[in-house]
Amino acid sequence: MATEPEREEQVRSEASWTSVSPSGLWEVHRRWEVERKQGDDTPLLGSICNIRVRLKSHTEDNTQPLSSDEPVLGVSDGAVQVTEHPRSQDSVLQVPLDRWIVLRMGEGQCDIVESCLEGMRAGEVCELHSFTPGKESWQMLPTEKWTWVLSYKQRGSQRFSSGDIWGAMHSYCCAVKLLITLKAHTKGKDGIPDVDGTRACHNESDLNRQTETKSTGIQTEEYRTMKAELHSNLSLCQLRLGQPAKAKDSSSKATALDPANFKAWYRLGQACLQLEDFAEARQAFGKVLELQPGSASAQNALKQVNAKAKEFDSKLGQRLSKMFT
Repeated sequence: MATEPEREEQVRSEASWTSVSPSGLWEVHRRWEVERKQGDDTPLLGSICNIRVRLKSHTEDNTQPLSSDEPVLGVSDGAVQVTEHPRSQDSVLQVPLDRWIVLRMGEGQCDIVESCLEGMRAGEVCELHSFTPGKESWQMLPTEKWTWVLSYKQRGSQRFSSGDIWGAMHSYCCAVKLLITLKAHTKGKDGIPDVDGTRACHNESDLNRQTETKSTGIQTEEYRTMKAELHSNLSLCQLRLGQPAKAKDSSSKATALDPANFKAWYRLGQACLQLEDFAEARQAFGKVLELQPGSASAQNALKQVNAKAKEFDSKLGQRLSKMFT
């Protein structure tokens, strides 16, 4: 019988996920080939990794160390030249086989390889023991897409909570891209498709779509709320990453979709404040106070806006004074 730590190690040693490659979606199963090493040092976003991907049928010992002519990476090797390899529709792994290459985590050369590296320690060997073809988005039923949207959103929240802001933003973007394809499958409260404000059924294609839409159970309001939440979450990530212009665009989309989303209004105010758009920042924080009267965060933010605006006007006045003296 396995002890609790042993069971936890087994869970970490076996994993499966769905990968996106130029040839489509693939379900990937991974396991560690040898006993796991100890320690917390694993590749993170931006890490430079020296790796070799090999076919299982290769007769050479998979644990063979780096050859003498291969560089050993150190902590100061930020300028190491990564291995260039053209992406191809007929390649799932998207990396050259049977030779040592240098990858930088987060650049997206191959998410299968990166997903393995995320949990590896130096010197470990990881085995991908099966692939099964997945589906392109256009091959999925609306209900399948909706399940993926929920999964991406949950994954984004998990990544954000763990401090992986870039990863969270990627998950939210994936959710938005897939959600957009569901626009034609939403329905009103009466079960009639509500696409771009047109609810009439004019031809056989519309009839087929209406029948399919009724089976999805995705309400128009539910769709709009989900899209607003995703754009709002994106704006928060963009604020954390120092991208106020993008954050403003995302939060504006969120407030347009769901005017009652006070978090989106607050993030819109923060973005406008960073962009020194004080009038719009006041309006956004004022909207927060309408939705949540007495909000201390919004009240403090308004004070900050007024202080920044006053400082900005003072500096502008000084510059104009110098120009005309």
